[in-house]
Parts: sequence; structure tokens; C-alpha cells
Amino acid sequence: LLSKRIRSSNFTIHEKKLLYQLMEQYGTINEDKNTDNMTIKKKEDAWVQLTADFNASVGIKDKRDVNSLKACWKNLKAKAKKDTAQERRDTFLTGGGPPTGEIDSLKHYEQQFIYLLNI
Repeated sequence: LLSKRIRSSNFTIHEKKLLYQLMEQYGTINEDKNTDNMTIKKKEDAWVQLTADFNASVGIKDKRDVNSLKACWKNLKAKAKKDTAQERRDTFLTGGGPPTGEIDSLKHYEQQFIYLLNI
């Protein structure tokens, strides 16, 4: 029988901010679109080093593995792109009233990420 995957705890705001900060350092390697063997090896090495740095950081109680950090990063990217698209749509809405944007504690990091990737 297949064993059930053990679910780890959700990423905290602190952990997400830390991941954003580490991706500023490792992002150019990890976001490289090339798929040759040398680039793939560099990406794997960068993710291993990023994971080691993440787990060695202050305030990290649950050790994370490479796959969980990759999944979290993928989700953060998707959320940032979605939020950016929504902001663009909101700027072209007509009518009065206050802005519809929500305050998000990760907004600053999202904006830095979008600037880095030029989305």
C-alpha cells in the first residue's frame, strides 16, 4: 500500500519573506529559462544551497526540503502575477469610490519580485 504523505505546517509570513529575500540572491539562477545540462545542475545546486540557508536562518522552527520551498515559491509567483493582473484591471475600472486594493503584509516583497522579473 502507498503510504500517505505527511503534511507539513503552512509557511508563515516570516518564512515567505525570508524566501523572497533569498530569491533575490539565488533568483537569477533559479529563474533561468535555459534547460541545458549545465544550467539544470546550477539550478539544483542553487536550490540546495538556498534550502540550507533557509533552514539555518533565525526563526525557522520547521526544517523545509527543496521540494516544499520550490512549491512555495511557485505559489508566491502565481499570487504575485495574479495580484498584478488584478491591479491592472482595477486601474481601468470606471466609477467612484475608494480603491479596491487590499493591504497585504507581503505586498512590498511581491512588488520587489515583480520588478526583478519584469512581469
